[in-house]
Amino acid sequence: MYLENLLPRQIAALAAPGCLIHRLLHPRLVSFGLMANLKVMDARGVFAGIDAIVDVGANIGQFAYMISRVCPGVPVYSVEPDPQCFRELEQNFARFGIPGRCFCVAASDGAGEAGLNVHGDRANNSLLESPGAEPAARVAVPLARLDDVLAGVLSASRLLLKLDVQGYEMQVLRSAGQVLQRCDAAIVEVSFESAYEDAAKPGEILAWFAERGFALHDILDTLRNAPARGGNLREADLLFVRLGSRQAHRK
Repeated sequence: MYLENLLPRQIAALAAPGCLIHRLLHPRLVSFGLMANLKVMDARGVFAGIDAIVDVGANIGQFAYMISRVCPGVPVYSVEPDPQCFRELEQNFARFGIPGRCFCVAASDGAGEAGLNVHGDRANNSLLESPGAEPAARVAVPLARLDDVLAGVLSASRLLLKLDVQGYEMQVLRSAGQVLQRCDAAIVEVSFESAYEDAAKPGEILAWFAERGFALHDILDTLRNAPARGGNLREADLLFVRLGSRQAHRK
């Protein structure tokens, strides 16, 4: 398994040459560590039987591209509120033949409209304010419950849910009761630093999934501060698996 805090990147790259090729060909779409670990999880059977993928906070389709190469043919339903990112997201779905559908809306615990804080690096866009970073713009975007966004679209019974919503995780999870009931696994980016006001805490997210029958299965990728700033862990992609499922007992 790829562990960037223990292995030099050059050595890790040799362990997953296919992922390295994807990274070199499409650097804006591929995180080497995450894609390598997705492949490991698939090889271990963690994604066995998954018949649809829900990608919330899709940006330009980074996760959609990677998971479509790991689980080919499985439809991906991507949710992204930023109109500029959404246009590129749809283009990448068409360019790379990703099956599924894209939705230009922000998943939230209520319907309506809100201001999306758009940053220079649009991967940091959030519905929450960031005390340390003034947004480059603020864009009005529609809000909808995730259950409502996907109503009538998903006939799948075994879902993989991915969340990358910059501190807005709890609002999305509160809107996804029906989706979570159909999930076998979930990948959630959590932050260990307070980058956004009222952002979800890792403990909240862990407790939410535990109360609904999920266990923390693995860490798929990490982001650390630079060595000059201490090299401490800033973010991590956590993989949760439903207890009692076939995947939970795979090694």
